[in-house]
Amino acid sequence: MIGLPPKAQSHLEEALDLTAMVDVLFTLLVFLLLTMGTTQITTHLQLAQSSSRPQASPETAPNIPIELDRQTWNLSGVTYQEFSAFSRAFLAAHRDEYNRPVRILPQRDLPVEELVRVMNFLSEHQFSNLQIQSQWAP
Repeated sequence: MIGLPPKAQSHLEEALDLTAMVDVLFTLLVFLLLTMGTTQITTHLQLAQSSSRPQASPETAPNIPIELDRQTWNLSGVTYQEFSAFSRAFLAAHRDEYNRPVRILPQRDLPVEELVRVMNFLSEHQFSNLQIQSQWAP
């Protein structure tokens, strides 16, 4: 320390050097900010439209059963061989009932792609109350 009297110079040398600790703290702060998991929570709200008659709540409304088998889709007792025919029939029968629960009954050996296909179709048309009832053997 050039230009300081010897007494002042010895006083400065006795002070703690916090530079290294401040560097570590800032490095830790940057690390925590970069690795902090920021999750986005999104939700789709379905606002009820006003109507003169009360609608059944999802808890009391009967569910819409869909039975899935290999290459067949059963809706209300009618079996469809093509997915496009099933989807048209489903929308024709239940277009405005998106708040009713939909119960999906896949066969035990059904490929998961078919189940995902039906779930994707229902999601695209705002049917969000899905119940999957699987059949399993102990």
